[in-house]
Amino acid sequence: MEITDREKEVFNSPLMDQIMGQLTSIVAMNTDKDGYTQVQMAIDSCYNNMKYPYFEYIKKMRYKIDMASNYDHFLAIQYLISAVPIIEDTTEFKCMMEKDARVASDWTEAKVEIRKLQNKVKKWGFQKDTTTRVTWAAFEQTGEKMDGEVGRSDALKPFIESAITKVENTWQTMFKEYQKVQGVLSRVTHPLDNFQIEFVKNMLWEVFDNYGDFLALTVNVKTGAMWRYIKKGHRCYVKEGTGGVYEQVVALSKQEKNHMTMIWSSQKMGSSKPYKRPKTKTKPSYDRFEGLAEHMEGSSI
Repeated sequence: MEITDREKEVFNSPLMDQIMGQLTSIVAMNTDKDGYTQVQMAIDSCYNNMKYPYFEYIKKMRYKIDMASNYDHFLAIQYLISAVPIIEDTTEFKCMMEKDARVASDWTEAKVEIRKLQNKVKKWGFQKDTTTRVTWAAFEQTGEKMDGEVGRSDALKPFIESAITKVENTWQTMFKEYQKVQGVLSRVTHPLDNFQIEFVKNMLWEVFDNYGDFLALTVNVKTGAMWRYIKKGHRCYVKEGTGGVYEQVVALSKQEKNHMTMIWSSQKMGSSKPYKRPKTKTKPSYDRFEGLAEHMEGSSI
């Protein structure tokens, strides 16, 4: 069983860098935990970073715009305007925006629409206040003018909804990338599975001789420095940092201590027949997500 394109895509994901980079703050305080547990803690740390902007801004602006009253729509636009710096300050979103052209383009488009909405309300409502927020008086006057112009109520609402949708869609692009990385990093494999994922602390590099083809990512848990390695047949490639390109090397270089190495490999050299996992009726446990279900209702996060 070969390493699939999906695994390769996740291996090079910007959010792989972000999640594994969390180990710099996690490992030192959890030295008694094994590598797999430490990585799961890094995954949870990233999720917790994303909870605040989503539940406190994105979720609330959608809730308010779906309400009937003009004042709720006014609150929706306030959440929308306030969300921009909060979202941009979220490290996971910032990471994707810097390294994914699609996210950067979609976010720019969303901000342009928000700015146009602000300018429309300020201009039509004769708002002289130079702050980024819009006033209730300007919002109410703009709504009345637009309603009279189109001959119906809530004429401003579609413009707010459009901007909110762009913010939601851009956020979801980032969150789906997180889910892909989280899904792979949370996978548990058996030592005899054809495809294996392992997390090894301070691994001796000669151990790689026991593997066939593999992808490996090594993180210095003190400095956050990263290296990616690829072995295909007798060829080895390495890339240092989050950018740049892979360079072919004669052999893998030895790293100092304080490293976590993640290995995605085909079946180890010398293994016998492919391992078949026995069937079990045991259901998976989702206890670690207990309490989040009510917040996740109707959302992708």
